[in-house]
Formats: sequence, C-alpha cells, structure tokens
Amino acid sequence: MSAAPAPKQVLFSSDTVRGLLERGRLLGSKPLPKKDDPVYNSLAMALRQLKHLNDNMRDAALEREQQREKIGHAIWILTELLPTTREDYEIDLTMAEQCQEFDTGYGEWARRNLVAFDALVRAAAEARSCGLPIADISRLAPKIKGASDLIGQLETLLARVLPDLGVGERHRFIASAVQLITGKPLTAEKVRDRLRKMPLVNTGN
Repeated sequence: MSAAPAPKQVLFSSDTVRGLLERGRLLGSKPLPKKDDPVYNSLAMALRQLKHLNDNMRDAALEREQQREKIGHAIWILTELLPTTREDYEIDLTMAEQCQEFDTGYGEWARRNLVAFDALVRAAAEARSCGLPIADISRLAPKIKGASDLIGQLETLLARVLPDLGVGERHRFIASAVQLITGKPLTAEKVRDRLRKMPLVNTGN
C-alpha cells in the first residue's frame, strides 16, 4: 500500500490565525481584536494541538492498515501456499515409520510436525472464514476522528473566544484552518452543513 501524501507542514502562529480571520471577513463586519490581543495566540495553540492530534490519527490509521495487509498476506500464505507442502511432511512421516526399528525418536517428531501442520492450516482457514483481519479496532480509535470532529471543536472554541465573530466568518475560518490541518479541501458551505448535523453545536443560525 502506498502512503497518502502527508499534508503540507503548517506552523500556526498568531499572525497565521489573524490572517485567516482577515481573509474571511465581510464588508460591514465587526472589527477584529487588535493585533497583539492574546486571543490570536490562544487560537494558534489550539490549532497546533489539533494538527498534532490529527497527524497522530493519520499515522496510526496508516500503521493499522499496513498491519492488516501483513496479517491478510500471512493468512493467504497459510491457506493457499502452505497446504501445497503437506506432502513433504507425509514423506517424512512415512520414512520415519519405515525406520521404526532404529527407535531414534524421528517418527514421533515427524508425527508431531504433521499434526501441527494440519492444525495451523485449519486455524488459518477458520480465521479467513471469520473475516480476519478485521477492518479496524475500535479500542484504538483516536480522539480526533476526522474533519467533523475538527469542525465541531473549532466552532465551540470560536464561540468562546470570539463570540462577536459572524456566522459566515466563523465558517470560512474553520474551513481554512481544517484544510491546513488535514491537507484536504473544505468549503464554508460544507462546514455549515456539517455543523447543522451536530445537535450539540451552536451554529449561530
């Protein structure tokens, strides 16, 4: 599996935050806080933390997918390739039984090998029939599950630290910030639509 390209590295600073807010303003909007207002630093710290969590989520998801591929390949080997070598174990056992008079213990060793071989093939076949490897492991799910989580957290944060920011301005800022965090395109309209599906989030509408 080829790894998806990592989002461009972004260093969120107070200036970055203010720039995003400035670009999202509309004619007649209320003025933003002064440039040295600590709110910009607070937002920058929050964005850095969210990006860190998102990057960890992406890396963990990629690692889990790579592990699943390895497990799937191993099961394929055990169910498709390994059975073709059973004859070798049968030959070993036959030769050992023909030499029983020497009592070297080779016969018991060959018998155990064949029993273990069959048990391994059966176990792999059972694993495959059960659908292993599973698609995901919920107990390993990260705290940030995707863009919707980021949107919800940023909406809550903006409502707290910049309560006078207009609804449209909030949505444009969130869209720009989430796009920088994830590296995936996002519009203010999609932010609005996702927020409307979050009953616990006040969208300002």
